[in-house]
Amino acid sequence: METAALQTRPLGTTDMAITPVGFGRGARHRGHRLQPASVGLLTDKWTADRMEELDPGDWRHLSEDFQQPRLDRNLELRDALRPITRRYDTTIPAVAVAWTLAWPGVTGGIVGARSPEQVDGWIGAATLDLDAEDLNAIARALEATGAGDGPRRP
Repeated sequence: METAALQTRPLGTTDMAITPVGFGRGARHRGHRLQPASVGLLTDKWTADRMEELDPGDWRHLSEDFQQPRLDRNLELRDALRPITRRYDTTIPAVAVAWTLAWPGVTGGIVGARSPEQVDGWIGAATLDLDAEDLNAIARALEATGAGDGPRRP
């Protein structure tokens, strides 16, 4: 029997990453790397100008996801997901986690948070069932923006 879950792993001093992983006999990586969701890139708190405000020693200065052209691609993906968030009255992090949970073989998620507000941002994923139209819209957004890497649709 093959099972899969979301694994969180530290990226820096204050943030975590979401990476779909598989484990069990014959398991293999499933999904798309959407680490930016949990390090702020897919939230409204992040802007391209915010890089200038960070301490020069901040780990994000070394992360490709926070450098051009990836930074703009990640922010474009965030903006492309807004119609889905409006349709369900939810957040972009909740859509990102629900998208990961929509992959065949993913049976649960472990998502980290350092504050109750961060939990509030993605907890809605537990009851968010993305339909085929949503999954297609996300795949189109990934293709159009060039954000992330890996397969685009469950």
